[in-house]
Amino acid sequence: MSEDEQHSTPAEVAPEIADHAARESVNASSLDDLVDDLRRVAGMRSPKALRDAHLPVLATYLDVPDDPDRRLAGYRRGITGGLESIDDPQFRAAAEALFAFGDNRWTPLRQRGERASASFNCSFDAYRRARRSTGVSLLDETVRQLAGALDTNARTAAVDVGGGPSDPAADDAPPSAAASDIRSPDRGRRLFMVAGALVLLLIVVAGVVVITTREDSGNGVVAAASTIAVASTTSHVTTAGGGATGCHPVGQSTDPALAAYEVPFETQVSQLTPPGEAEPCGGSPVMRWDQLVIQPLVNGGAPDGALVAIDPDHVLLMSQAEYSSYHQVGGKDGTQAQALAGLPRRRAMSASGKVSLIITDHGAMASAGVDQPGFYLGDVVWSTWHGNGEDTGDWGTPASNPLNNAVGYYQDFSKGRLTLSYTGALAFHEVDDPAATLPAEYRGQILRHDDGTTWYVDDHDVRHWIPDGDTWFCINDRGSREIGHVPGYAISTLELGAPATCVAEK
Repeated sequence: MSEDEQHSTPAEVAPEIADHAARESVNASSLDDLVDDLRRVAGMRSPKALRDAHLPVLATYLDVPDDPDRRLAGYRRGITGGLESIDDPQFRAAAEALFAFGDNRWTPLRQRGERASASFNCSFDAYRRARRSTGVSLLDETVRQLAGALDTNARTAAVDVGGGPSDPAADDAPPSAAASDIRSPDRGRRLFMVAGALVLLLIVVAGVVVITTREDSGNGVVAAASTIAVASTTSHVTTAGGGATGCHPVGQSTDPALAAYEVPFETQVSQLTPPGEAEPCGGSPVMRWDQLVIQPLVNGGAPDGALVAIDPDHVLLMSQAEYSSYHQVGGKDGTQAQALAGLPRRRAMSASGKVSLIITDHGAMASAGVDQPGFYLGDVVWSTWHGNGEDTGDWGTPASNPLNNAVGYYQDFSKGRLTLSYTGALAFHEVDDPAATLPAEYRGQILRHDDGTTWYVDDHDVRHWIPDGDTWFCINDRGSREIGHVPGYAISTLELGAPATCVAEK
C-alpha cells in the first residue's frame, strides 16, 4: 500500500462510499415495486400530482431531490433517460407515448395508450389485454421495459465513481430539442399536413375524387356482445358478407413466395388473443390482394377481421369493421381501395382520444371504435381536418364517407357538411341545430345515409350501426322501416351504442 493510500482523507473516499450505498439501496429495491410506482405515474394527469406523489422506490432509483420544487425536474430527467435507454424500438416508442414529457403527457391514459398501441399495430384494448403467448399484456411489458431501463441506469450510475455531483441548475433546464422531437412526433407531422394541403388539393382537383358507397348487403361485421331491443336471446353467429366457413392455419399459404408471412401472422394473432379465448383461424390461405398480402380470419365460422401486410415487418390486424370499411373505399368490390386510399400504414388516435384512425398513404380511415364503421378522409380533407384540431375542431367527428354530386363531392361531419368542388373550392357549412334535421319519427326505425350506412335507433335514442345485410333484413322483418337521405350530422346527435344484432325468428 502506498503512502498516499495510507493517508487518504475522508473527503477522498466519500464518493466511493456514497456510490456503494446507492448501489446497495437500488439492489434492495424490488423491480416489481418499481413497476407499481411507474403504473401510478402513467395514470397521473398533472405535474403537481407527480411532484407530490409518494413514490419511494422510483425516488430511490432516480435519486430525486427532497426539495419539492426540484423533485418534478428529477423525475422528468430520470424518466427521460430511462426512455432513451430502452433497446427495443417498438417498446421504446410505446413507452414514450405513455411517459414522455411532451405536449400530450397529461392527457388521459387511454389517449396516450392508443398512441402506445399504435407501435404494435393494435387497438388499445388489445394492447392492455393479457396475451396468450406470455400471459402479460403489451402494456405491462412496456412498463417493465422502462423499469428495466431505469434499473440499468441506476446501477450504471452507482458504479460510475468518476462522475461529479449534478448541477443544481440542470434540474430546471428544459429538455433538449432532440428529446422534444422524440416526445412530440405529432407536432412535425401536423405542420407538414397543413403545409401540404394546397398541393393535395391540386391532386384532388386533378381527378382523384373518392366515391365511396356502402350497401346493406356489404361485407359482414361480427356483432358486438350487447344487443338492441329487437334482438332475440337466442345465440347467433353472423355469417353475412361472404365470410368463408373454412378454417385454415394462420399464416398458411399455397404460394411458396408468401412463406415469409407465416411467422409474423402467427405471432400477431397469438399476441393479441386473450388467454382463455379461442384464436381465430384463416378463412382462406394467405393470399395477395393487389399490393397487400392478406388473410381473412374467422372465429366460430363468422368473419373476424383480417391480417393485412405491406411486407412481413408491417402486419396490421384489422377488425372486421375496419377491414370492411377499408375494403369498400371507392366501391363495394374493393378494386379501388388501394389506389384511392393507399396502403394502410399504422394505427393512431385523434387528439381527443375519441376517434380511432388507420393512417393510409393518401388519408385515413376514421371511426368511433374498432367495431364501428370507418369513414375515409382523403388527401386535402384529411390534411385540413388533421391540421385544424381533428374532432375537437370546427368540423367535429367524421359522419359519412365522401360522395359525389353535380359540382364535386361532399362529406358529413358531426357539425355540418364539407364540400369540395371540381374547381378546388373547399368549404365547410356548419349546421346550427343538427338534431332538427332528424325525421319526426325515428325511434324504432332504420336511418340511412346516402353513402349506404344504416343505423337502428332504439327507444332510448341510442343508434346502433347495422353491419350487414342479414341484420338489416332481420330488423326490417321485425317492423322497422328504413328512412333514407338522413344527413350524417343529424345521425351524429344520437348517442352511439354497440353495433346492432338481430336473430331471425324461425
